[in-house]
Amino acid sequence: MALVATEITGLPWSITAHRWDIAENNLIALKARKAAFVRAIDRRGAQELATLASLDNWAPHIIHMGVTLQPPAESQSKPVPTGIIRAVMAANINHIKGHVYIVEAMSLLRDRGVRILLDLAGDGPLRGAIESKVREYSLEEAVKFLGAVPHGQLMAGLQEGAWDLMVLPSIEDLTRAREGIPVSLMEAMSCGVPVISTNTGGIPELLEGDAGVLVPPRDPVALAEAIERLVGNPALRWQLGAAGRERVQEQFSLEKVVTELALLFAECRQVKR
Repeated sequence: MALVATEITGLPWSITAHRWDIAENNLIALKARKAAFVRAIDRRGAQELATLASLDNWAPHIIHMGVTLQPPAESQSKPVPTGIIRAVMAANINHIKGHVYIVEAMSLLRDRGVRILLDLAGDGPLRGAIESKVREYSLEEAVKFLGAVPHGQLMAGLQEGAWDLMVLPSIEDLTRAREGIPVSLMEAMSCGVPVISTNTGGIPELLEGDAGVLVPPRDPVALAEAIERLVGNPALRWQLGAAGRERVQEQFSLEKVVTELALLFAECRQVKR
């Protein structure tokens, strides 16, 4: 709509390209030529956009998605927690999010005697299949399906220390569908909750500087080992939580994103068509 409107009015316009736009090549070359600027939300997406646009000396601006920085979670003030460790995975239940691998990892952890509970926050087309997998491994007491959780309720849980860590075992499929930089991880990190995820999409960019734990995708053994390491090391959980919060504050805070976009919008107003 903005592309059409600018052809009629001559007003400058801009676009943020998310994962779908890139995967579907949604008129990227045309939009790159017409827009005052194109924004990518991670480095890998920027590289793909530059390839699709195929323009000399052209590159999109990389401005991450931003989240509101939260006060440190209650668990950050008590680095030696008591009782059983509780993890959360907040994601739509589809194949890209990798739910099957966390269920398999939970089975391995149970067999090793690791005391951990997992809450699955979200819903989606594969919920029935994942519920069957939980029953297959007899994990009904360890894995709970919360369904679609209101955003405010999820943030309150992160803030109040309801969970000791967040897990997101995302994958990349044969169609090249994959994560950008997941907001659920950013929000957990903004609260100081340590995160474990996979080396896919834009996730490594988010977790640079040891701001979280990365494991290979589709690898429940590596995932279980990473979880076990954090379960048994409260000090490491506290350290990762603090590093993750600092990473969000420096590169993924809403204030930083808004400031960078406002500067580009101001430049756009000077563009003459």
